[in-house]
Amino acid sequence: MASIEKRQQTAGGKITWRAHYRDPAGKQRSKSFDRKVDAQRFLTTGSLTKSAPTGAEPSDHYLYDPKNPPPNWMSFEQMKQFEDVQTFPYDFKDIEARPDVVKFTSPPLEQDLTIAGDVMLVLYASTDVRDTDWWVYLSDVDSTGHSVRLTTGVLRARFRDAEDKQHHVFGSNYEHEKLLSGDPKEVVRYDVSLRSIANTFKKGHRIRVAIMNALDNYSFPNSNTGKNEATVTETVVGKMAVHHSAGQASHIVLPLMPRVQPPIDGGGAPLGSSPD
Repeated sequence: MASIEKRQQTAGGKITWRAHYRDPAGKQRSKSFDRKVDAQRFLTTGSLTKSAPTGAEPSDHYLYDPKNPPPNWMSFEQMKQFEDVQTFPYDFKDIEARPDVVKFTSPPLEQDLTIAGDVMLVLYASTDVRDTDWWVYLSDVDSTGHSVRLTTGVLRARFRDAEDKQHHVFGSNYEHEKLLSGDPKEVVRYDVSLRSIANTFKKGHRIRVAIMNALDNYSFPNSNTGKNEATVTETVVGKMAVHHSAGQASHIVLPLMPRVQPPIDGGGAPLGSSPD
């Protein structure tokens, strides 16, 4: 499992932070950083590519503690006067640096990319608890590293089959809940729907997907116990793993819009009119 070690050098007393991780071949590696936040960001950063994996890849492991959940906002002061705080263009890179937030980022785009419609994350994950929430958001990262969240989705593990026809009911779904086994070796598929969005990722920007198990101040954190969340008082720290090997490749499905090529002769009908 990835971890961060605080190290103090004897000469001058300089403190460094060493990130321990496994490379794609499964070999233990480490890398030193001057700041803890940089070590955290290194361990929780993966790549987002168009190519599907062809073999085994190490999973991303982390701990989720319901008593210390990822927040929805780092500071509410910046947006308390904003009419709609859910669409405030807040920079989420500080939240993404947490060790309990896993993110996958594309290379800088070589050309503009427009999406419009529904977004879906197919998530393959495992955990040692009976229930948890899987939060996902999509963000647009500019050339300075500013990460603006575009859309968010969540799926509670016990209701992962709620959209099945035999489970589709009006009102409470509690009678149809299906708790997890608690076996960390069992990999489960989750189809997490995100709100529809239309956005153009500009050339040089990057696409980012962030995965976590809570968004405090957006929703009450899941206790991980598998008990009734309305009455439960205890919590359990969960060992989480996000998988992306062949056959269990977590991936994002984006509604791509076709690129509009300008007419060769420079003509064309304006919006709201019809060509002759």
